[in-house]
Amino acid sequence: FPPAAAELPTFGTGYQPDLEALAALEPDLIVANAQLNMPFIDKLQAIAPTLAVITLVPGDVPTNVRTLGQATWHDTEAEYLARSYEGFLDFAGKVGADKEGPTFLFIVGTLEVPNYGKSETYLGDMARLLGATNIADGNEDQGPFPGYTQLSTEYILDTDPDYVFTVTRGSNTPMPESMADDPIWSSLSAFEYGRVMELDNRLFVESPGPRFVEAMGQLYDIFYGAAE
Repeated sequence: FPPAAAELPTFGTGYQPDLEALAALEPDLIVANAQLNMPFIDKLQAIAPTLAVITLVPGDVPTNVRTLGQATWHDTEAEYLARSYEGFLDFAGKVGADKEGPTFLFIVGTLEVPNYGKSETYLGDMARLLGATNIADGNEDQGPFPGYTQLSTEYILDTDPDYVFTVTRGSNTPMPESMADDPIWSSLSAFEYGRVMELDNRLFVESPGPRFVEAMGQLYDIFYGAAE
């Protein structure tokens, strides 16, 4: 985020906002998460007009940018940004179509309570566009979040993905460290080649949005940068 953002007032988290502190700011408009904030959307609407948006995959970003631009009377700037993001996504898709990408596994949570992300997730869709193959695809959703499933250890060992990406939530020990001490997880080829990586939670999971350009750049460098 830009440095100026650190100087803005805060009012809790997106999961549990301090509604009293928010009301004290007397906002003209509230932008809410159409998934996380729905249980108390009526309370937000009582404070100020509320616009609910959601970004599940990078392709949602241009639409949301246009929506926010219209709501804040910045239609022209928003249209320019939206088209630039669409152009980037189109280019990334063409690049990925020409690649024989690697296979990968994406885990959010802990090894004890893992959630395996499919291509319907934010990170999963970015990797798909870049030509990678997600070994979790084809399984039904299981767990508290859409786009995530459960996999057996036997299946993971059998498919032996080229990369393992983790975003540790609910533990102070990053999953790659826990995996390194586990004889089963550490037997994956990804460990042998140094391809087990803890990713930035905000960039790849918690705060989807325009920074998908940065996230996709990092993924591309991981998948193909060393070879080109």
